[in-house]
Amino acid sequence: METEKKERVKTKEAEETVDLLHLLRVVWRKMWVIVLAGILLAAICFSWATFMIPETYSSSVMMYVNTEASIGGYSISLSDLNTAKSLVSTYMVILNSRETLLMVLDEAECDYSYEELMDMIRTSQVNDTEIFSITVTSTDAEEAARLANAIAAILPQRIEAIIKGASMRVVSGGIPNYKKAGPNITRYTTLGLLVGMFLAATIVVVLELLNDVIRDENHVLQTYDIPILARVPELLGRESEHGYYSYGYGYGKPQGK
Repeated sequence: METEKKERVKTKEAEETVDLLHLLRVVWRKMWVIVLAGILLAAICFSWATFMIPETYSSSVMMYVNTEASIGGYSISLSDLNTAKSLVSTYMVILNSRETLLMVLDEAECDYSYEELMDMIRTSQVNDTEIFSITVTSTDAEEAARLANAIAAILPQRIEAIIKGASMRVVSGGIPNYKKAGPNITRYTTLGLLVGMFLAATIVVVLELLNDVIRDENHVLQTYDIPILARVPELLGRESEHGYYSYGYGYGKPQGK
């Protein structure tokens, strides 16, 4: 009994074992399907990025942050707060405030909500210095430059009004840049190719794992720990020496007779 129990456990474990080499062979045999699916999704992503996503343009301004300020009568210097980073983060919060963005929209005479304008603005510090860059992205190159310059005009006023003694200077203003900033068609196409191939390969593997059809004696030997007692020959569609077929349609009569 104990031996039979161990054999059943061993058989069950063998049934649950996934033959990775077999799955790799299946994936390789279906590679044409996987590649075709990747190309198809890549073509869809290419068409979507080319014809559906509007082209965008960017314009940037660079601002210098004065690293000395006075808050509550106390002087704050670079050695106190490492303000090259701290003040930039503070100024970005002020820039993204509702009041500041509405003032920028009035200055640039643009018809956006402040939430929409917030999504159009990207900020970054330049090489851990007191200089940071403000980039505005729009579907109109001239509008992007106009918004960037409006930020350069409004933000220093807002900073000085909120933080006593703080100041900013414009390093470089925004100009219209007619070089397309987006969409990145190459990135969309490549992503579509990779995602399509991955999804197709996953479907192929899942279908193979769900396939419980016994294909040949090697499949039985590799999957189950049981002996093979007999093998049925493949006679489908074969004509015997007497002109008759076996194990197939049309059994009993030769073709064409």
